[in-house]
Amino acid sequence: MHTRWSDGLATVESMVHQAAATGFEEIGISDHLAILPGAQPAPPWAIPPQRLAEYVEAVRNAARGADIAVRVGVELEFFPETFDELLNLVAPHPFDFLIGSVHFDGNFPIDADPRHWEHLSQAEVDTVHRHYWQRVADLARKGRVDFIGHLDLVKKFAFPAVANMDAVVAAALEAVAAAGLPVELNTAGWYKPCQDAYPSERLLRECCRRGIPVLISDDAHETAHIGRDFQRATEVLRRIGYRETLAFAKRQRRVLSLGSP
Repeated sequence: MHTRWSDGLATVESMVHQAAATGFEEIGISDHLAILPGAQPAPPWAIPPQRLAEYVEAVRNAARGADIAVRVGVELEFFPETFDELLNLVAPHPFDFLIGSVHFDGNFPIDADPRHWEHLSQAEVDTVHRHYWQRVADLARKGRVDFIGHLDLVKKFAFPAVANMDAVVAAALEAVAAAGLPVELNTAGWYKPCQDAYPSERLLRECCRRGIPVLISDDAHETAHIGRDFQRATEVLRRIGYRETLAFAKRQRRVLSLGSP
């Protein structure tokens, strides 16, 4: 879940209150954190790095007064040039989970606005897709996160690659599997122009075949999105062959049964 600490629309307290009212026993808050390359200023869609301790304390304060368990997480933006610095920044804090995500190909914002894609030639679209998967592989090899966020986000605005991406996608999945990292089934994609969860069922089958664990996420940016399509996601995972999902606390995994199909 994301809050006003990054690009969400609600306070931490509002998200926690609504999750409890929805019937959740446990949730995770995971606002964005990024260090842009080239000493650029902190982006407006992420936690200001100098306020990271304040963010952690805000989530922990909300947890103290809640009727449900509230896990403190953060979504780390993968730029190869700054990722080690970012990991050092979060290291002193008591996070329950770290998400690693790719939203950029260099300076190109993959998921910000479809207008960024509209002027690209098909060859340029193919290049963005290829670079995206290469970055996912690099993120997995770097490790030091707890799972990979929205595995095929590059499809968000429905500008598909025409060139065959099977090899580069397979290399990324192999890197994720070799690192022992889970991926999320992110239900938000069903409501984007691609109209497909992240990742697609085809990619989830490839993940399952490689023994890559999975967890379910709503990627909620407002209270109305909390728990959105979790039952649908559960049914998809069961159909594919998954029988378990994960939860995190203190950077440790806990296995949860998905039940019978």
